[in-house]
Amino acid sequence: MESNARNSGNLKFWIVLVALLIALVFLWRCCHRPPPTMATNDCQQDHLVVHLPEGDSVVGADLPLLGPIADLPEYHDCQRLLAQAPLASTSLNATAGGMEFGPLVAIWAANRLDEVFQGTDRLMAVPVAIIYNFDPSRRYDSLDIEPGFSCLYLWNDGRLWHAQIQWIGKDARQSAECQAAKPVNNDMVALSQKLHVEPAALLDGLTAADIPSVVRWDWDARNEQQYIDIRCGDQWCQVGRAGFAPAKSAFNNGMTLAKIMALPDINDRAIGPDPERVIKRVFAVKGWYDEQRMDLPPAAANEAPRMAAAAGIAFPHPTLDRATFEAGAWTTVAYLSLSANYDGAVRLRQGISRLQMCHGDAEQCQAGGKSCSEKEQDSHDRWWGRTISETGDTSAVGCVRRRGHEGSGAIPAAAARWNWSELDARTWVQCTGGCCVLS
Repeated sequence: MESNARNSGNLKFWIVLVALLIALVFLWRCCHRPPPTMATNDCQQDHLVVHLPEGDSVVGADLPLLGPIADLPEYHDCQRLLAQAPLASTSLNATAGGMEFGPLVAIWAANRLDEVFQGTDRLMAVPVAIIYNFDPSRRYDSLDIEPGFSCLYLWNDGRLWHAQIQWIGKDARQSAECQAAKPVNNDMVALSQKLHVEPAALLDGLTAADIPSVVRWDWDARNEQQYIDIRCGDQWCQVGRAGFAPAKSAFNNGMTLAKIMALPDINDRAIGPDPERVIKRVFAVKGWYDEQRMDLPPAAANEAPRMAAAAGIAFPHPTLDRATFEAGAWTTVAYLSLSANYDGAVRLRQGISRLQMCHGDAEQCQAGGKSCSEKEQDSHDRWWGRTISETGDTSAVGCVRRRGHEGSGAIPAAAARWNWSELDARTWVQCTGGCCVLS
């Protein structure tokens, strides 16, 4: 009988233990926020691929609004948006100021942003971008960006610009809803009150022809929130939460004409009959350059990247569209401005470094014994990259992957932007009819 009682006691113990384990697993599944799901560690290593929770994959070409520019990364943007860390957060990724990387969010520009408002009634809302929040459980509050797909609409009532971000869903097939203008109704007017659209003034001498048809994420430092920069007809529009404070352009924030003209290699190519305009537009119109907080590899598996101390701006060389890339010649393609030292895979020093690229084999470009994988470099189309700091320190030669866009439509003439990676920051720049990324 004692044996039966002991067995009965053991059975009860194991039943309680199993029940407790099941409860713990249930609580973990309910309360633990999983990391974003991505195809690779990059937003756009070759092109953006969205892996949906249902197991399907989506590329830009699947989104009708984008047309032929779907896979041209210079038009679009993708990065982790900055957010205030929760008060109870113990994340190693949060800064002393309480900021952390939030959800990874891509934004694609509609095709022909310079034309989409032509002939459109002012009471029609025009879709200008598709947004995708990779995080399945975290919204971006300041812009009301839910997990999954959203559509950005703009319209002008004849006096002011208005915007609405409308959630579509997590199914990419629903993105077809974001391709045609729709009448502005009372509900849209009410929802648009949450957002404010501020057109940016162009510097003297610049016109609509100097505005690229692209979209960018931007940062409101005063209110510590992200907002959207995008071309809107013949203007450059800044779209943020009501009450947001748009950032100044780089040209109005220290990058004077004299400072730009003093940069090495700025005059290494003929700029043309109006050099001041060509130079100013690259540093004064935000669509030509790209700014973001730099990231470093996560401290532990399944965590977001760590926030680096540096913020960085990638400016294209003003005549990047005319670079010839003669075999074996190193050509300056962009300038990388860092607010502090950055120790990513490509180390960058505080100040303005030159990003140079060379087309040719390893011997022609003096790459030494550097070897590259097929992912990092096309074995039949070899490109290399390096950086040179303000003090003249030259980095080791790195692998560059070129992605050709022949027949895909026009690339913005001299665009450069960061290529978000969960490991560290990289750059996209135009290179002879294609896009080059430093691996």
